[in-house]
Parts: sequence; structure tokens; C-alpha cells
Amino acid sequence: MIVWPRNADTFHASEAHTAEREAARILAAGGAIEDGRAVAPSGAALQPARSFADFGFKRPRPLVVALPEVLPVPSADAHAFAAATDGMGDVMEDATVVNRVQSALLDLAGVARDLVGEAIHQWKLQEEGEADNTTGVVGLFRH
Repeated sequence: MIVWPRNADTFHASEAHTAEREAARILAAGGAIEDGRAVAPSGAALQPARSFADFGFKRPRPLVVALPEVLPVPSADAHAFAAATDGMGDVMEDATVVNRVQSALLDLAGVARDLVGEAIHQWKLQEEGEADNTTGVVGLFRH
């Protein structure tokens, strides 16, 4: 999640949940790490280490978990936020997301839809028609 205060630089309120970052847990559950992906005993591979679905990676022992990372974010000066899956973060720079949201503060649903659409378009250009699962949410903090 990217958060930006009114008069300061943006910052990440969470880290990417990659297989490499959570390698110890994945290896302890009987999985492997190959090319930055969690690999199940069946040979199936998945890049993120946290997911709501992907049940083949959660049974019999969870290589991928749905536990959220919860971090407090001081909101007294926070202005806006954008939360997205790796499907957006892997193909779009933070500055692009921030600029798009800042330019469309009156239509947050529209800018979220546009950001997800742009990310899917970028995936299709890079992966020959294959797009990663992509979800994005943007919002304002009201004080």
C-alpha cells in the first residue's frame, strides 16, 4: 500500500509479499523457492506468498497464507492511499499511481478502474496476452 501525506514524500505502508521474503516459512511448510516463486510439491509455482485463494498452495500445509500484514499508519497528515496487488505493482511505478490518483481525486472509483485497466494492458504487452490477477483500491483520508 502506498500512502502519501499532504506535504511529504509517499511511503509504503507494507512490503511486497514475495516468496523470497517469506522463504523460511515456505521451506518449513515443505515447499521450495525457484525463480522467485513458491513451488508446491506438485510442481505448481506462485509468485506472491500471500493470497486469498490459490488453495492448491494451502493444503496439506500452507505454502501461501491469507494472513494480512497489519501496520499502523499515522493518519493525522495522511492525504490519500492506494492499495494494489502485485499485478499492478510489478508493472507500474509508484509515481505513476500517485500522479493518476492526485489528478482524479473527484473520481476515485474511476481512477482505480483506470489503474487496474492500465496494469492489465501492461501485462498483456509483456506476457504475450497473459495478465496477472490485478486489484486496486484508492481512497482519501478525511480529517
